[in-house]
Amino acid sequence: IWTMYVLMFYVTSFAVEELQPIPMAAILIGFIAGSFSIAATNGGIGSYPEAIVLAFLVFGLPEDPSRAFGWIMWASQTLMIIIVGGLSLIYLPIYNRKE
Repeated sequence: IWTMYVLMFYVTSFAVEELQPIPMAAILIGFIAGSFSIAATNGGIGSYPEAIVLAFLVFGLPEDPSRAFGWIMWASQTLMIIIVGGLSLIYLPIYNRKE
């Protein structure tokens, strides 16, 4: 699971051209900072993008593209959880009825 999250972080970094080339160390530190910020607040709203900005600033990456990247990551993860969770909510009663 963690490998897929890091790969998602890496692949999404290509969406923001101003961050290229982004070092792998920045991706890993940004991932770790983002993970802690999710735990610190409900769903990481607001704190996740700012944690990404702070992590990327350590590597000298520009602030505004880093913030945009943080919001893209947060929104895509939140949307995925809402969609998959909603589908599970619909599907699980049907699945459990068959058993």
